[in-house]
Amino acid sequence: MSSIDKDENGNTKNRARGIKASPAKLRAAQHAAGFKSLAEVAAKIQQMESLDTPPRTLVGRVFRGEAVDPISLERVAKALDVESWSVYLDSQEAEQYQGHTTDEPDANDSDTTSELNQGKQSSGKRYIAVITSIFVVVLLIALVIVLQIKEPSSEVHSSSAALASPRLNLDNKVIALLPVDGPLGNDITNELQNTLNSMSGWVYNGTPYSNTVLPLDVLRQKNADVVLSGKTEQIGRHIILQIFATERMSTRLVWSDTLSSFASARYIQRRITFWLEMVQRQETYTLPGWNVLEHYLTGIALLDGDRATETLLRAIVELESVVRLAPEFAKGQAALCAAIREYGQLTGNNEKLAEAEIPCQKALALAPEESEVKITNATLARKQGQIEQAQLIFEDVLVNDENSTDAMRGLAEVLMRSYLKSPEVSIYNRIENLLTQALEIEPANWKIPYTLARLYYFSGNQGAAIEQFTFASELYPSYQTFFNLGSVEFCVGELTLAREHYQLAQTFKPDEVSIMINIATLHQNLGEPEKALAIYESQMDKINQFGADTLYHVWGNIGDIYRQLELNDKAIDAYTKALHVLESELAKGEGNVQQKTQRISLYLTLAKLQSDLYSAEFVAQLKQQAEQYSNVADPVSLFQMTNVWLLLDELDKARNLRDKLAASCPGYVASPNFKAL
Repeated sequence: MSSIDKDENGNTKNRARGIKASPAKLRAAQHAAGFKSLAEVAAKIQQMESLDTPPRTLVGRVFRGEAVDPISLERVAKALDVESWSVYLDSQEAEQYQGHTTDEPDANDSDTTSELNQGKQSSGKRYIAVITSIFVVVLLIALVIVLQIKEPSSEVHSSSAALASPRLNLDNKVIALLPVDGPLGNDITNELQNTLNSMSGWVYNGTPYSNTVLPLDVLRQKNADVVLSGKTEQIGRHIILQIFATERMSTRLVWSDTLSSFASARYIQRRITFWLEMVQRQETYTLPGWNVLEHYLTGIALLDGDRATETLLRAIVELESVVRLAPEFAKGQAALCAAIREYGQLTGNNEKLAEAEIPCQKALALAPEESEVKITNATLARKQGQIEQAQLIFEDVLVNDENSTDAMRGLAEVLMRSYLKSPEVSIYNRIENLLTQALEIEPANWKIPYTLARLYYFSGNQGAAIEQFTFASELYPSYQTFFNLGSVEFCVGELTLAREHYQLAQTFKPDEVSIMINIATLHQNLGEPEKALAIYESQMDKINQFGADTLYHVWGNIGDIYRQLELNDKAIDAYTKALHVLESELAKGEGNVQQKTQRISLYLTLAKLQSDLYSAEFVAQLKQQAEQYSNVADPVSLFQMTNVWLLLDELDKARNLRDKLAASCPGYVASPNFKAL
């Protein structure tokens, strides 16, 4: 006899058999697949199966969370381009949906109507039909289990949002581990084995399995209660990691994250331990979907590229998608913070700088222990002038993530600030060692030789700087690499090579104003101020769209040209504009040595042009400040300080610095400012 239940009104009803799907997961899959209605889903099944009519009733039952046979659920899942297991109703959802579904047949469901009609036949035939149906359903369930467990890792790609972590209870269970497939798979497998073996609360069976073994095989042999498996996929400099748990009739995604493709074994072990400890404590954690992680790593790859407004805007779009789909994903919030902050700094947009604080604070609140969150926080501190705090954070990251080349490069940038202020050999050696180590770990990361080239440039070793900028441009041919290579060649007087690399840079950004500014400087140094001024005036609209760091340089250069042409009123106006922009930048707390030395130079130039503009006490203060920078080594600061001592009529000091400048950057010594020397 068939089993009967009574509903809340005391009426008897058939007990639902089969599998229930999660309406929420189905809706998410429907939207991800681009279907606007259930009718479109039914039409897709009709097309795939060459049916005469679309199975609308079937689709409606599945989406309402009614119990259906596995094949029916599989048909809907295929139309949505997801694996059937990924839309199963879990225990938590079952509690939410309990009592919301009905087992009453749809009046338009011909299959159900047929079953009811058959139910009116003789009891003997009904009994046989029920037994036969149960047997067929059992066989179909077994078939679906085999199909779904065969490749548990081919499946979450359709998930477009973050999932709540499933309840994974490993207490007192026997766990088996299959090899993780993909980049870093062996390292992750080894560290999973070590961690499972060292932690208590479960039994790790320790059996080494080959890549051909399926989770179902292990369960069938009763060698484990839970089988863990996984896969990785590389995108740019990082990998997506997904870990699955198979037990009884289900395979579920239980961990989803990103790792650097150069992550050390120790760091991988720490991440695994962190995850398993959350599992032991039965904590809820975010499982970002595949699309979320793809958007995230695409945004990271854009941030790893050229420093340009277009690139940063594309990164912001990608990362805004991440935080919209997965607001609890801390790495996404941190990356969005970095992208908006960089864009605001590049364009001089203070509103964007303020906007960046929101995702920054969210990232810190969500996961202050994440390396990516710490690195973003440290970079923000560095750019706000909080050098000691930034250094402490970067060093803390390297304690736990010793292969983090981003932390190494960030720490090198912090130390470079100290080196520019006081060029000590010990600081120089530490920066060089950090970047050399980073290059050994990640030899194809163009930003590492690029940063190393800047160290050599600031220290006056222009030959080594050209070598590293050349290497960076080979790894990543771009506006940024070719432009800086050309600038160092201009510095050493290799004007033909400089022009060649400026032209290569211009192929990436045909309308880029920075190249025109450098060409204007070339005319200025060659004693052609009118040509230089014509270039500046033709580019002024574009220049005004640039960030503040470009504006004060430009207005300072224009002031030099007017002064050279003895147009003092116009020179005073240009220098005043340069100072206004520069003081605004320094007020943000992120001023570097080049900015501070140029500030002194601008004030003294204005004092020279208009003797009653500043008091003698203020000029004396400027001279005291200049004494602090008497040991600068980088060419830009040397240029400014040579000009400072010349303006203060300290000709011996000015000549001494000019000679140091000539040794590293003879191209800069050609400036008309130094004719008096």
